[in-house]
Amino acid sequence: MELQLSKDAINKSIMAFEISWSPESGFAVYNKKYRKPVVPDPERTSSGVTIGIGYDCGQYTANKIKLDWQSVLPLNMVNALVKSAGLKKQQAVNCLPLLSDVDVPIETALQVFYNTTIFEFGKKASRIYPDLFKLHPVEQSVIVSLVYNRGADLEGERRREMKQLIVAIKNDNDKEIADLIRSMCRLWPDTAGLRRRRQAEAALIELADTPVAEADVLKIIV
Repeated sequence: MELQLSKDAINKSIMAFEISWSPESGFAVYNKKYRKPVVPDPERTSSGVTIGIGYDCGQYTANKIKLDWQSVLPLNMVNALVKSAGLKKQQAVNCLPLLSDVDVPIETALQVFYNTTIFEFGKKASRIYPDLFKLHPVEQSVIVSLVYNRGADLEGERRREMKQLIVAIKNDNDKEIADLIRSMCRLWPDTAGLRRRRQAEAALIELADTPVAEADVLKIIV
């Protein structure tokens, strides 16, 4: 199956929230704030050491980290990152001093994101939404963004809308897709950032299905 994603929609649904991308400043904030490893909100989340564009080393094995980064970072940095594999919360925070030499330029971050991360989550999204490829490229990008942020689990009350999206996507019902994404805001009454993220995704779904420029299309085989 081939997905056709919109890079602009990815910027607006993922980059804007992960690394503060904006149409005006582009990736300028990344270069100021996100080149070094961080552990986002260790008190309230299960995040691990995070580098690049939302790459959470706490979710990966040492071998996976090596595979993804050894071709784009110096060996000493990769060896340091491997020490953070699987660590989360305070354990990840305790590991940060060992990673002081790690520095990930935006070009490197984008390379791993587009070559590895977006492919992985495109594959996960296609597995739970087999009709995803039928949607407009902007809409495909939004659904991949949603799975990137929320994961691919469909079971339980907190995943209700994720499961209902199966039929909405099959029917290519833009209004229902947008409504279901907005409905997820119920889950985060005290987390404005996640509510804004869902609202932004829903707004992209509601855009008219105009042609996407070839230069904006990212094709991935899943």
